[in-house]
Amino acid sequence: MSEDNKLKLLTEELKMLQDTIKRMADNSFKMKGWTIALIAVAIIFRANVSSIFVSIIPLLAFSYLDAYYLLFERRFRDLYNKKVDKFQNGDFKEIFKFSINGKITLYDILNVYKSQSVWTFYGGIFILILIFEFFK
Repeated sequence: MSEDNKLKLLTEELKMLQDTIKRMADNSFKMKGWTIALIAVAIIFRANVSSIFVSIIPLLAFSYLDAYYLLFERRFRDLYNKKVDKFQNGDFKEIFKFSINGKITLYDILNVYKSQSVWTFYGGIFILILIFEFFK
């Protein structure tokens, strides 16, 4: 295969990776929007229910999904960077392999919670829920 064909294939593969990264970031953004909407609805309908879990359960579920999408976004970014590095080093053998690293474990997802975009957003909503609960 000629160098020109390899470069075209790499360019198409990198575009595909960029689209995947963009889709993961969009999913994360949508999770944040759904979280705000459902927490607001849960707080409104919780007026007759004394349990704080009506608001906490959706918060935990959506924060988990957001962390899951952020983890995949990070892994695809790592794959993208590795492919560019290998291309710059002239190593074409590994470029056209398309896989992210290993299995997704609960530890990996919980580790993503350290991200500022996750803990500040969901932590802030959690604090607001607690404030609402105490001043109800």
